[in-house]
Amino acid sequence: MGICTKDEKQHLPPCERFYRQMLNQLNRQTIKIKSCANCCDWDVSSLNNCAIQKDKSPKNYPISKVDDVVAPVGRDCPQNIILPTMQTNNWMMTGMKFAFSNKKEGKWNKTECWEHLATMGIAEKIADNIESKI
Repeated sequence: MGICTKDEKQHLPPCERFYRQMLNQLNRQTIKIKSCANCCDWDVSSLNNCAIQKDKSPKNYPISKVDDVVAPVGRDCPQNIILPTMQTNNWMMTGMKFAFSNKKEGKWNKTECWEHLATMGIAEKIADNIESKI
């Protein structure tokens, strides 16, 4: 298991400004690099990073839910920002139960279900396989 976050190609790698700042520090005796407000510099574990705080929910992320099913921490509905979350078996099982219950009850369509699971690091192919067995 690892840290799960939205696949964000725009903010995950260092931006050009931050990259240049890092290169300029290489010849200095003391390196002082502050975090960047525009990128994560590959550090998704830093929840205070400004770039992560701006990371909006995906376009097809569900906005409604079945009330009597517990959502996994950080993946409730509606959810304006998808923060990185440490994956655990319990968290992922809760997320799958939440997603498939909402789809079964007609609250979510397939696209919303798969988008929710994708924010948890569960690929569509895996979700299809799991759903076919329940």
